[in-house]
Amino acid sequence: EVLKEGFGIRPLGMGGAFSSVADDESAIYWNPAGLAGRGFSYVYQNLDQRNALNSQYEVKSIYLGPFAWSNVTRINSSGQKVDINQYGFGRRNKNGVDWGISYKNIADYSTGALGWSSDLGMLAHIMPNLDFGFVGQDVLKDNVTTEGGARIGFSMFVPDRTLIAALPELG
Repeated sequence: EVLKEGFGIRPLGMGGAFSSVADDESAIYWNPAGLAGRGFSYVYQNLDQRNALNSQYEVKSIYLGPFAWSNVTRINSSGQKVDINQYGFGRRNKNGVDWGISYKNIADYSTGALGWSSDLGMLAHIMPNLDFGFVGQDVLKDNVTTEGGARIGFSMFVPDRTLIAALPELG
């Protein structure tokens, strides 16, 4: 379940329509192709401050474009603990198509299971004001029961790259 939940204020605020916009540390989850740009950030998030559903749910991320790392630690109210370390890389191509990959090392302490999975992403700059994103989640994996999936999204921008519209992701 933790593998299918995204993080980040911007993407969660956009209702999930972020695979074609991802360009910060949260791109490691939403679309690793978004890591291709230059940038730096460190983010710490406590996603359940009131402990309504979890006794701990923290995300730590470092983005040093084109590389990123994140750590998700979640302990639900029953005491089940999952720890995910994710590493990502994005590459910008001159043809207007960026690509990226992320690798997740997953430890489920409640069952003792260790596994990994990997996501592949593509971000196409179709026109200066139109982007298309595609993400294949958990396409390669070992000892992970989560089903793989895919998301697509489209975004439209004004000339200064201010977002004006994003179609919700499918998938």
